[in-house]
Amino acid sequence: MWERRTVGALAAVSVLACATSASASSIVYVCGPNLCRVDPAQPKKVTHLTRDGRAGKGPVYGSPSLSTKGAKLSFVKGNRLYLAQGNATHAHRDDSAPLTALTWMRPDGTQVVYIRSVNTIISPGYTYPYYSPPVYGFIPFLFLRGVSGDKAQTLARDTTSAGWLRDRVLFPRAVAGSGPRPEEICVLAPPGANELCERPAATDPAQRTLSNPAASPDGRYLVAVAEPYSAQADFTQRFAGAIALFNPATGELLRDLTTGHADRDPGFSPDGKQVAFTRDGDLYVVKVSGAGKPKLLRRGVRDPTWGARLVPAHGSSFRRPV
Repeated sequence: MWERRTVGALAAVSVLACATSASASSIVYVCGPNLCRVDPAQPKKVTHLTRDGRAGKGPVYGSPSLSTKGAKLSFVKGNRLYLAQGNATHAHRDDSAPLTALTWMRPDGTQVVYIRSVNTIISPGYTYPYYSPPVYGFIPFLFLRGVSGDKAQTLARDTTSAGWLRDRVLFPRAVAGSGPRPEEICVLAPPGANELCERPAATDPAQRTLSNPAASPDGRYLVAVAEPYSAQADFTQRFAGAIALFNPATGELLRDLTTGHADRDPGFSPDGKQVAFTRDGDLYVVKVSGAGKPKLLRRGVRDPTWGARLVPAHGSSFRRPV
């Protein structure tokens, strides 16, 4: 009898340990010039994933993005795109992507979209009645590539943010109409389509301009930064506002999760029940259900990304970060 109870107890502990490991998650973020990781359940414990960033003296890290399972990570270092394991090891630099500013890893970790500046024609110039040469300048373009080394595809021009709705790319685009207009969140159309926007995934009824979209892992919800918009010529988008929750199937606004004016960088937890965001450089989480107030986790945080906790198998170890 004692032996059966002992075996049963050990089995229960084993199941509990597995459940705990399965539900564990981590948030990777920019801490000064480097990348750090924190467990939302233990926000006082911080792991430094990198230590070679040098503020003002050398390359700094930015725009980390985890896959949902936490196994893959993209980030920017010294304005270059890097693809790595979820703990920032085994990093590979994409030398074909200079001047990269922002990255978004596909939830399953197979592709990444990123924005980089390209020197291209802004104005073609003219020859009559007077000659004027073409005007060149740097324009942000949105690119897509596979993590296995596939050649990059150009997706869009003049894009300021992006995201994923499961296996579909999201990007902001001006709502239909003429003149200056706020932006909605669109689902990128397949290659060869006549229009870039297949359909709206989020449109704000109050005519706020939307940016930085992120969808829940199951695709049921979408969050975006909703910022008051003005058609005046002196309007400057800050990419900060309230964190708004939408139904991406209809584009309908469900509710605002926050009421701040400086909230940015939203991202879902792996189980889709919470959203992490930053406010004035501090990390908060809020429940998707709307219950309770946003909870402060840590101070001094930029560009948070939330994924399942990457834990090495028994007997293995992680290599040192790049």
